Amino acid sequence: MTIKDIEINRDLKKTQSLINLFYHPVLVVNNDLDILASNNKLNESEALSSNLPIIIDAIVPLLNGEQELAFCVIEGEEKLCTAMPMEHGRTLVKIARSKPSALAKRYYNLVTAIDKIPDAAIICSDGKIDLVNEQFQNIFPFCGNKSLNGVPLDSILNDFSDYFAQGDSHLQAVTYRFLRRKFNSKQEMSLSFTAPDGQFYEYRDNLTFTGGRVGLIINESQIKGLNEQLEISFNEATALSNAKSNFMAAMSHEVRTPLNGIIGLLDLCEHQEEFKGNELLKRVSKSSISLLSLINDVLDFTKFDANMVQLSPSDVNLRVLCEELINTFYGQAKQQNVELTLFVDPVISRIVSVDELRLTQVLTNLISNGLKFNQKLNATLRLEVLQDDLTNYIHFNVIDNGIGIESTKVHTIFDRFTQANDDIHKTFGGTGLGLSICQKIVQLMGGGIYVDSELGKGSTFVVQLPLEACSAPEIELAPANLDTFTFETNSAVFFNDLNRYAQRFHFKAILTDALPSNALPNHFYLLDASSGCETELINIEQALQDNRPPIPVHQIALLVDNVNMHAQLTIKQIHLAPLKLAELLSLAAPHCPSLSATAASMSPKNISDRLRILVVEDNPDNIYVLKKQFDALNIKASFAMSAEEAIIFFEQQPFNVVISDYQMPVITGGELIGILRCLEESEQRPKSTMLILTADNSKQCQAHCNEVGVDRILMKPLTLQTLADLISRLNSEQSALTSSVETVTDEHDAENLLFEADFFDDSSEVNSKVDSTRVFDISALTEIVGDISPQEEYDYLCGFEQSLSKDLPLMLDVVDVEDWQTLSKFAHRLKSSARIVGAYHLSQKCETVEHIGRQIPAEPLILLDWEEMKLAIEELITHIRKYLENHDSLQ
Repeated sequence: MTIKDIEINRDLKKTQSLINLFYHPVLVVNNDLDILASNNKLNESEALSSNLPIIIDAIVPLLNGEQELAFCVIEGEEKLCTAMPMEHGRTLVKIARSKPSALAKRYYNLVTAIDKIPDAAIICSDGKIDLVNEQFQNIFPFCGNKSLNGVPLDSILNDFSDYFAQGDSHLQAVTYRFLRRKFNSKQEMSLSFTAPDGQFYEYRDNLTFTGGRVGLIINESQIKGLNEQLEISFNEATALSNAKSNFMAAMSHEVRTPLNGIIGLLDLCEHQEEFKGNELLKRVSKSSISLLSLINDVLDFTKFDANMVQLSPSDVNLRVLCEELINTFYGQAKQQNVELTLFVDPVISRIVSVDELRLTQVLTNLISNGLKFNQKLNATLRLEVLQDDLTNYIHFNVIDNGIGIESTKVHTIFDRFTQANDDIHKTFGGTGLGLSICQKIVQLMGGGIYVDSELGKGSTFVVQLPLEACSAPEIELAPANLDTFTFETNSAVFFNDLNRYAQRFHFKAILTDALPSNALPNHFYLLDASSGCETELINIEQALQDNRPPIPVHQIALLVDNVNMHAQLTIKQIHLAPLKLAELLSLAAPHCPSLSATAASMSPKNISDRLRILVVEDNPDNIYVLKKQFDALNIKASFAMSAEEAIIFFEQQPFNVVISDYQMPVITGGELIGILRCLEESEQRPKSTMLILTADNSKQCQAHCNEVGVDRILMKPLTLQTLADLISRLNSEQSALTSSVETVTDEHDAENLLFEADFFDDSSEVNSKVDSTRVFDISALTEIVGDISPQEEYDYLCGFEQSLSKDLPLMLDVVDVEDWQTLSKFAHRLKSSARIVGAYHLSQKCETVEHIGRQIPAEPLILLDWEEMKLAIEELITHIRKYLENHDSLQ
C-alpha cells in the first residue's frame, strides 16, 4: 500500500464519520458513478439501499452539471436529490424526502413521458442537444448508452451521416451537408429516410418560440408496406379493368359488325314494295335497333372507363340544338300523350362553345328517360335552359311528373349497371348505364349532374356546365319596340311558354277562346290547329279571297305539329311545340324596323352588285354542292380548285368575300387566308370578309384561323338555308359599311361594324337534327343544295359512289402500313361528303377515326373504329347502288 492509498483511506474514514452526522440519507460517488461511501441513514433504509441503481441513474444529470435537482421514485415515494462537489473528483449526494417544486415536478413528468413514447424524440437548441429519449438511442446504434445531453448537434449529424453512408465518403459528405443545412435553417422541416437495417422512418419537427427544435422520428415501415401492397393491388385492378374494357370494346365491335349488316338489310327490305307494311319485319327492325342501342351504351361506357374519350368543342346555337332535340322526341311524346315543352332563357348567349355531340347525347338520354318512365294520364316533360346568376353556369333542367325515385335510391342512380329497383328493368328494360355515361360526359366537360326526385311525383335532373359564351345574349338582339306587341293564343300549352318569354321581352301574352271580330294594331293571333278552329281558318281564307278580311292575314299564325299540315292555306304556320322564338319574332318582323332593315336590299341584283365572292374548295363533290347552292340562290361566285389558283384570282379581281376550305394539299385554307391578308396589306386594299368552311372543329384549327385573320369559321356541311342567311347578313353589313364609310375613321371600328359577336350562327342545321343510325338519306342533298332534277341527283350519286369505291382500296392500303395520319385525312374529307347524302352514321364513324388518327401514337382501339368506318362505307355503297338501280328501273 502506497502513501497515497493510505491518505485516501484516511479521507474516506473521515468522510464516513462526517456523513454519518447528516440527518438525510447521503452517499458519495466518484466520476465513474462508483459508490464510495454512504451514511447510516441510507444504510438503515431498506428501500434506499435496495434501489441504489435507480438513484445512480437519476443523479447522472447532477454530476454532468446539466441539472441542479434530480428526482426519482423509490417504492412509490418521490425523492429529491441534490449534489455537492468534493475533493479528489468526489460528489456528495443528498437524498431528501421533501417534495419538489411544481415546476420541477412537471419537468420530471415531461421527461418521463418523452421517454415512454414509442417514437424517437430529439430536442435541441443553440446548436446543442437538450434531450433525446430512450427510443432514439435504440434506433441509432452509434448513440450507445452514453448521455447525449449537451452534445453539439454537429457531432450527432456527423455520426448520423457515417451511419447511413456505410463507408461511402462522398455519400457521407453529401448527407452531412444536407442535414446541417436543414437543421440550421429557421424553418420547420420534414423528411423521410430508410435506415441501413431496412426500416423506413419519417422525421417531422416544430420550432419553439425560443428557436429550439422539437422533433419526432416515426417508424412508418408498416404503413409504407401497406401502401406498397395497396399500390400493387390497385395496379392489378387497373390492369384487369383495362383488360375488361378492351374485351368489352372488342366484343361490342364484333357484335355490332354483323348487327349493322342486319339493320342495313332490314332497311333495304322495308323500302321494297313486297315488304312494305310487314308487321313482323317492323318488329325485327325495331328490336335490332334497340339491341344496337344497348351495345352502343356498353361500348360508350368502356371508352369512358378507359379514359379514351376527348371533347371536341365547337360554336353551337343552344336554342337550335334544343329545339331540334325536342322535335326529335315530339312524335313519341304525342303518341304517349306527354306534354313536351321547351324554354331557353334569352339572357343566355346565343352561341356557346361546347361539344355538340356529347351535350346532345346527355340531353337525349335524360329526355328519353323522362318519356320512358312517365305513364301518367296528364304526363308532362319539359326542358329548361337557364343561366345561374352567381356562377354563370348553364343549367339544363329536365323535369317530369313521372314515377319518381325513392329517396334511399337517389344517391345510387348514377352508379353503373344500377336502376332504381328491380321492377324498372323488368318493366322498361335497359342496361343501367345511361345515367352513368351522362355523369362521365358532364364531368369531362367540367360540370356536374344531380337529381331531385320524389317517389310517385316525378324527377328533376339538372346538368350544370361552364360553357364559354361566343356571342351576345339573345335578349340584346331583340327589337327595341317589342313591348308594344300583343300575342294571343287559344293553346294553354303554348301560352305557358309564351308567357315566360313575355316576361323577358316585355310584350303581352293573352290566353283567348276565339278570334276577335276586329283586328287590333300590333296584335297577333296564334291559333291551335288541333283545337277545332281549322274550319274558322278556312272561312277566313275565303274571306281574304273576297277582299273582306276581318283580320289581316299577316296577324294570324297557325300552331301546328307539322308546318306543312295545312299547305292549302296562305296563313303562316309555326310549330306548336316546341315554341320557336325565331318563328314568333318573325311575325313581328314587318312591323319592326330593326328586324326588317335588311329585307329591302336583298334582291339578287343588289347582292351581286355588292358581294364579289371567291370560293376555294379542292373536293369535286363539295364544289358541285356549293355551285348548286349559289345557283339556287341566284348568286354569282367564282370557284378556285386550289389555294394557288385562289391567290391568282384574288390578285386579279377585287373580291370582298372569300370562303375557303381548311384542309387542302400544299397550302391549307388557314395559310391561304394569311397570304391573302398580306396581299391586302401590301396593296392597301379594303379588308375582305374571309371565312373558313371546314368539318374540323378542333381547338388547333380555331387557334390557327384566329391567328391568320379568319373572320368566322363555318362548319360543314353548309345547308342552303344557312348559306342564304350568311349571304343576307353579308349583304346587309356590306351595305351598312358602304353607306357609312365616310364616318369610319379607324380600321378596327370598320371591322367591328362588319363582324359583330352575333355575326353568324355557324352551328350546322344538319348537325343538330341528324339521326346517327341512318345509313343513307337522299333528302339531305335537297336540303343542302335545294331543288334539283332527278337526273342531277342521279349524276351526283353516281360520281359519289365511284369516288367511294376508288378511295376504299386506298384506305385499306394505308391501314395495312398503319399510316394513321393519312387515314385521318381520308376520314376528314369523307366526313362532310357523307353528310351531304345523309350518311350520318358513316360521318360519325369518320369523325371518330379522324380524331384518333391524329394522335401520336394512335390509340390501340383505332383498328376497331376503322373496321366500323369500313363497314359503314360498304353499307353506304350498297345503299347507293340499290337506289340507283331503282332509278334505272323507273326510266
